[in-house]
Amino acid sequence: ILGPLTTTFTPPPQCSVGVGICSTCNVVFYGQTCVSSGAQDGTTCWPPTTSGALAPKPTLQGWGFYSPGIACPSGYTSRCSAVADSEREPGWPMQFLLAPGETAVGCCPPGFNCHNQNGQTCIAIARTTTISTVTCRSGRSEGFDFATIPNVAAGVSSLNIFAPMIQIAWRAEDRPPSSASS
Repeated sequence: ILGPLTTTFTPPPQCSVGVGICSTCNVVFYGQTCVSSGAQDGTTCWPPTTSGALAPKPTLQGWGFYSPGIACPSGYTSRCSAVADSEREPGWPMQFLLAPGETAVGCCPPGFNCHNQNGQTCIAIARTTTISTVTCRSGRSEGFDFATIPNVAAGVSSLNIFAPMIQIAWRAEDRPPSSASS
């Protein structure tokens, strides 16, 4: 557990800059920071954690979840869900197990969908777009540029854009009661 998420978190603008592997590759990662070994989940792109929370794993392999979590970060939307209830279908196969009675939601940026690849993440496949990118070199971000797809010269017809999935989980008693209208 990374901690509670009981207020709306707003990721900083740099979380929407794609970290690219190379100028002719078709993969970029949002929400990353450059480290000596390449890139890893940028902690400033995630809601705050409680002290003692685990350090992030390598790039977008799932970091943890927020519980109780009552809202996706600002600009993110609920894209998948799961319920720990033997009477209903479990839903999306969340990386982090739910306790009995919990509901979980995977929050992704607009246009992204939930994806499980070496851990839970969000993915968008762009066929026509221009995004800002950087490359990590020696622990620093370098080469701010714009990646335009399609890139005929590089032979790149689509761009796989990965972003952190922010998983929030809650029990019914964690949520405010809904008000009935008359």
